Amino acid sequence: MNDSQKRNHILHWHFEMIQMQETLDRIKAAIGLAPEGDLEHACSCMMSALTLTTAELLDDQDEWLDWYWLENEMGKRGFAAGPDGKERPIKGLDDLFWLMEVGE
Repeated sequence: MNDSQKRNHILHWHFEMIQMQETLDRIKAAIGLAPEGDLEHACSCMMSALTLTTAELLDDQDEWLDWYWLENEMGKRGFAAGPDGKERPIKGLDDLFWLMEVGE
């Protein structure tokens, strides 16, 4: 798989993850769902499945997609990551692309 194909898969993953979270947030705000409820669990399972499937497709052995989603909150936290001496804040998709490329 070439870099362009990898980027397209990551862009698709990112778009769907953001859409799911935004939709869930709107529903929770409208009807006051509990965070541990069935809908939250179902959405989380779907997002996990999409992340795992995309990671497998991209051979993401370092689990950067999972890290970017769960720990770095889709770049909102801007945590630094990368190989020793080359770490940088990961705030957006260009940073995520870089991180996944240097980790290969």
